[in-house]
Amino acid sequence: MNALEDLIEFTKRLGYFIEELGEQFPGDSEAFRCAAGPWLSRQLLPRPEQENSCRFLSCFVNGDKSRFVNEVLKPLVGANLFKGTDVGAEPASLLGKLQAFSPKDFRLLRGLELRLATILCAYEVGPSLKMRLKALIKEYQNFFGDSGNCWSETQASKGNHRTVAWHALHSENSDVASAIVEIIGDTKALYLDPAVAFLIDTILECTGNKHLIRAFKSEQENICSDWDAGHTWVMTVATKQDRGVIFKLLVEAVRFKSQENQTEVQSVGAFYPHPGLGVSFQIDNDFQEAIRNAWLATVGQKVDLTSDFRWSFIPYDYTDAEETSYGSFEEQVAARIKLYEDHPTDWVEHKDESVRHLCLWNALSGPSATLAFGIAMRSSLEGHVLRKDMAATAEFSLTNNDCNSITSNPLLSAVGQVKVKLEEAKNYGIKQLLVATKQTEKLFMAEEDWRKHDDFEEAYKDAYEIEAYLRTYSDWMAGRWDSIVEAGRPKSGESET
Repeated sequence: MNALEDLIEFTKRLGYFIEELGEQFPGDSEAFRCAAGPWLSRQLLPRPEQENSCRFLSCFVNGDKSRFVNEVLKPLVGANLFKGTDVGAEPASLLGKLQAFSPKDFRLLRGLELRLATILCAYEVGPSLKMRLKALIKEYQNFFGDSGNCWSETQASKGNHRTVAWHALHSENSDVASAIVEIIGDTKALYLDPAVAFLIDTILECTGNKHLIRAFKSEQENICSDWDAGHTWVMTVATKQDRGVIFKLLVEAVRFKSQENQTEVQSVGAFYPHPGLGVSFQIDNDFQEAIRNAWLATVGQKVDLTSDFRWSFIPYDYTDAEETSYGSFEEQVAARIKLYEDHPTDWVEHKDESVRHLCLWNALSGPSATLAFGIAMRSSLEGHVLRKDMAATAEFSLTNNDCNSITSNPLLSAVGQVKVKLEEAKNYGIKQLLVATKQTEKLFMAEEDWRKHDDFEEAYKDAYEIEAYLRTYSDWMAGRWDSIVEAGRPKSGESET
């Protein structure tokens, strides 16, 4: 089955879920999560050890665009997604009907909805282009945790620079790039805003982008077996279910070389989700603030940048190591519905993607990922490889709650729910935890595995692989020297010569 036929089948099966569950469990969000959650996760979320390019974006770029729009996009969201300054699936479309199963204050598959709207915008370039782009910026700002206001609070200035993706888009389609410049001028939005940077890069990807110079490709199949500069762990909590969720974080530098003079263009240093891997993860304001604060301590202190930075999340699930055999699609649906009927409260103990699918039901939230993003960003900048057996969970201290008080070496503050995160993290070889000295929570870890530090600089040196090995070697040598000295001392009753 080719990529287009595969997505047409996905569309039909999503419709089957909605119809079956609508009849048996109308409006029951937990029934839908039980029945469809693991399947949706396998269809939509990045996973270790597989190619993780966005299926919808890849199919549009590499396949029959007209068929994709008519046989995949329109059944999923309808033909009229843009309604003034709002963007949303038509009520009669599949994603419109899906909202009957959304949890309170959350819109299921909102990222996919916006992804398809962006593709439609790139496909139907016309007189309404500026209005659509303006609406998409607003909606992505909401999806990424009020990113416009969050990043406007920073006083870090990068002059009049734009993102490297904008320069690459300008070389492909100057009309669309110019329209973006006008919208930025009208709305006072920032190129630094992750919503703006993400939208520009996604539209560039819709053109079949071949121009960006990339340190590595976060979507490639072998990326999780590799451990390079810019890679670390992030520990979060799915708040609705109070479960730890562990991600591999990858920070990837992107650059662009001008075709005119073959020099790399200067950039604003934007830090935003990868356009292929970031569409599934909704972000709350406090998580966006964590990313911004990590940026301020690293990139925010630098000038004359020629890179922007994409970040990617790969969610892990311990059931990946288990062999799971699936019957026909109809058998899977029937089995999951029966599971919910028989175990309406404890079905979550069933070990079939017990964690990963929660990413589709929860926004990323909380400030505890600040330190992890900070060490990953600095690792990417300096080319250092971080330790694979260590994770970080801490936030940066602010003076008077002002993000502009963050220096290149901010102090660390304690965070909550560490035990919930660590219970999941232990499944992936994480043996040590970087935390603030002020972190007092008692956990099932040896004291030496609590790597407590006062500030960012100390924590980074501990996480930096070579520094860690040197520290371990130094400790070993000190122990050896003590043993040698002890062996040379005269025993009781002997005299020194």
